[in-house]
Amino acid sequence: MEILLDGIILHKIHEMPLLDRPREKASRYGINSLSDDELIALLIGFGGVDNSALDIAKTMLFDCGGLYNLANKSIEQFKMYKGIKDVKALTLVAIFEIAKRYNTKRIENSEYIIDSEYLYKKYENRLRNNGQETFIIIILNKQKKIVHEMELYKGSNRRITVSFHDIFKVIMMHDGYYFFVVHNHPDSDSQPSKEDVLFTRELLNRCAKMEIVLLDHLIIGKEGYYSFLKENYFKNAKNVAY
Repeated sequence: MEILLDGIILHKIHEMPLLDRPREKASRYGINSLSDDELIALLIGFGGVDNSALDIAKTMLFDCGGLYNLANKSIEQFKMYKGIKDVKALTLVAIFEIAKRYNTKRIENSEYIIDSEYLYKKYENRLRNNGQETFIIIILNKQKKIVHEMELYKGSNRRITVSFHDIFKVIMMHDGYYFFVVHNHPDSDSQPSKEDVLFTRELLNRCAKMEIVLLDHLIIGKEGYYSFLKENYFKNAKNVAY
């Protein structure tokens, strides 16, 4: 039996040839032989009477436009699919979270120079589809080694309130000398708003009065990122290291 869903053919697993079923296919040909929907079907395990695990996986991927967007769904969003209850939803979220953390650790353990591109690669998966505007600070010592990084603020989907006092307090608590700040623009591009520009200007002014160096301010959007440093905003600043 085949079901056509907006151009996608859904197959009932029990009616598929044995070696074409995800579990058997993985055992015979290796896990790399599976498509995205077959991998998701393995995680789901079993579907319902009217839709198999593979049906659910195909529908999820179709709705999201691919695996990347699926990886950013919440438990409640997964539970909206028929056949996905608490345990399965939690399993899917946990698997995707492991993948994100693995990617972060892989970057951390590499020999990357700590710069804007490094931080974008590290934080893009976490921030690109985050529904809330989030502000992160990365603090480095005089040898430009990271000594502390943290999510300092989280706001609404449109704005965030940041305290300069808190920024410098946490830098001094960790004996920082250099630092980066990173925030995201939920559901929009990475171009800085008027408020972003004013914030960066004031931050630079305050750094100029202290022995602390702002290396860059990154904005991560739906597609790519904006770097104040790369856009030459820091060109005439006296308290930057480039």
